Amino acid sequence: MPRFVIMGSACGTGVVLWMMLGSALAGWEELAAMPTPRSEMAAAYWQGKIYVPGGLGGMRTFEAYDIATDSWQGLAPLPAGRHHLMVAAHGGRIFVFSGADDNWRATNTAWAYDPNTDKWAILASMPEPRYAGTAVPLGGYIFAVGGDGPSGRLLRYDPVDDEWTALAATLARVDALRRGLPHHRMFTVRARVFALLS
Repeated sequence: MPRFVIMGSACGTGVVLWMMLGSALAGWEELAAMPTPRSEMAAAYWQGKIYVPGGLGGMRTFEAYDIATDSWQGLAPLPAGRHHLMVAAHGGRIFVFSGADDNWRATNTAWAYDPNTDKWAILASMPEPRYAGTAVPLGGYIFAVGGDGPSGRLLRYDPVDDEWTALAATLARVDALRRGLPHHRMFTVRARVFALLS
């Protein structure tokens, strides 16, 4: 049965809520709180866990939520502190792109985390710095969409060759994007909250 998982920081707490759909008992239930209360972070789902890197309040923090056990695990810290970053799961790794540093400067860093070894790898830098965009895995690539940066171009990352390609610019340069992938097409929506479907 599908579930929506929503997480974030409110009034200094790291609350995780879920809603079960398709049931007469559908509703919200409070789950285990994030160990490190944060905001302005992103998240990615991979094999029963939700990976949450960085964010204001814990810029190098990296934690994973296990849906089956309703528990959190602390993971290897990010190579550098970031908030408003992009994250995507692809091919057994968690990819983290760009984000802003502690001085709110956009960055062009790219890292990959291996859940099997709990280690980070440094990847080829993005063609330009940006923050507050979104990362979308699609068709063997990961696309960096939107965010605050010099051009607003759609960027495509090839995880096999560790290469970036700059594609067409989005019609409007916006931040705080969220993504959708119905029928293998990419849709973006400007938003201040996000939801993950598992």
